[in-house]
Amino acid sequence: MEINQMSKANRQAVASLGLAIAMLFTGGVSAQISARNDLVTVTVAQSRGADARVNYASLNALGPWDDHNYQLTSADLALLSKNEADAIIPIPAFYRVEMRKANPNLPKSGPAQYPRSALNGYLAKYEGYKIDGVVYTSVRSNGALGYEILKGGKASDQVMPNFLGGAEKRMTTPAGASESAVAVNPVNTNLVIAGTNGPGAGQKMWRSSDGGVTWGAAISLASTCCDPTVGWSPDGTIAYAGALSSVVGGGTNVLFYRSTNNGSTWTLAKTLSTAHASDKEYLSVDMYATSPNKGNIYMAWHDGNVQQFSRSTDTGLTWSATQVIDSASRGIGSDLMSDKNGNVYFVFPTTSGGSNAKTIRVVKSTNGGASFQAGVTAAALNADFDFPIPAMETRRAFVYVSAQADTSNGAFANSLYITYNDTSTLENNTTASANHSVVKVLRSRDGGATWASSTAHSTADISTVDRFNPWMSVDQTGRVFVIYYDTRHSSGRSGTDIYYTVSTDGGVTFGTAVRLTSVTSKNIVEANEWG
Repeated sequence: MEINQMSKANRQAVASLGLAIAMLFTGGVSAQISARNDLVTVTVAQSRGADARVNYASLNALGPWDDHNYQLTSADLALLSKNEADAIIPIPAFYRVEMRKANPNLPKSGPAQYPRSALNGYLAKYEGYKIDGVVYTSVRSNGALGYEILKGGKASDQVMPNFLGGAEKRMTTPAGASESAVAVNPVNTNLVIAGTNGPGAGQKMWRSSDGGVTWGAAISLASTCCDPTVGWSPDGTIAYAGALSSVVGGGTNVLFYRSTNNGSTWTLAKTLSTAHASDKEYLSVDMYATSPNKGNIYMAWHDGNVQQFSRSTDTGLTWSATQVIDSASRGIGSDLMSDKNGNVYFVFPTTSGGSNAKTIRVVKSTNGGASFQAGVTAAALNADFDFPIPAMETRRAFVYVSAQADTSNGAFANSLYITYNDTSTLENNTTASANHSVVKVLRSRDGGATWASSTAHSTADISTVDRFNPWMSVDQTGRVFVIYYDTRHSSGRSGTDIYYTVSTDGGVTFGTAVRLTSVTSKNIVEANEWG
């Protein structure tokens, strides 16, 4: 049996037998990944396993091979869900067991059984896929055929993106950073803070005092994993950062940091969650000058796909008790926005496993986050949590939301906007080339009660171009900007450029997209891919 040629049906069958993984008496049978010059040849030897009842070769159906799998016993595998194969994420079987030991309440069905941060946690702890004493970091999904581990070591520099005008500046070094978050001081725009996953293990913080022209050396936040989020107080005197912690034994908690010297040093102010299953924390600050809640800090995250919220009214020194948001729904990832009146909107995409599945949900607070109303559905989704495309065939394109309110005095003041990526038709869960990713924009003129939809780009080429990982900003005049990855300059849809577009009519239509990069970035085979 060739490990990387198991179909999804076979993976599901293996995962549903007996103790979640088939514990077959296979004697000394070995299984080998078929060799290719750029691939790592893996021979899975049954004799190396700790429990003769476990078919170790079958564990490759749940993720890339790692020799730590040999330590698994039948009792360990009993912790996995019967629907384990539905969770398509490039972490090995042993780390799934490790996660479930640390987090017994992880979901047991659907594609979103593990936090998005599980991959970051695995790479931070084990550095990569260990095979015969060598650790590899390059992995690629081959759809229904499984995962391929490629030769090569740590992340290395590719051709750096060249932004038009030659104004690009490198922030992180060495190579290997991802999921960057950047915030500009609202009073002195020369002061900029940023957070990244890596390089190396843990979250790194960066600062610039010249508007991003140069950047200081990395500042490590101890015992952190990933998912940086940053912001400032309205008067620009305090910088804020959020991070996921690394928990011994697996899992993550939510941490909040403050800096009173423009990001030169950081102090842990609060551990907001100790659930060990937290993920995708995001902070937002009410910055509007006349808002009754100006300066409030809002933090969103999820614990085991249940959305959570807390707020601070004193620059992050103390925090409210955690609230569960839209309790019947489940989802991974969220965003927060505040309008001119100080209303708070909690926005998130739902997954299967709860009510309102595969939708964009909006939950409103009219008292500065003290309590929230019942949620409303803003749009239906074609995809569930994430989906493969040629540029993101391994980690998969994540259905994520970015939201912002128009706090200008323009024609569309107090409008609410949400952007997200989705498949153009119902998602194909295994074949990357069958999916086509589009960027959608939702708008509301009535405080989030009703929503209308538009597409942020031309739809004439959606069968040949993917757009994904969007982010949004609304400027001081009310113009709506959307930025995203775009594959139009890659014939196989595997390479990307960065494009942005702007709407001057309140998100109804968008102008011709502008290319920001002058060199197309080639496909990334590191596990994080495009973040």
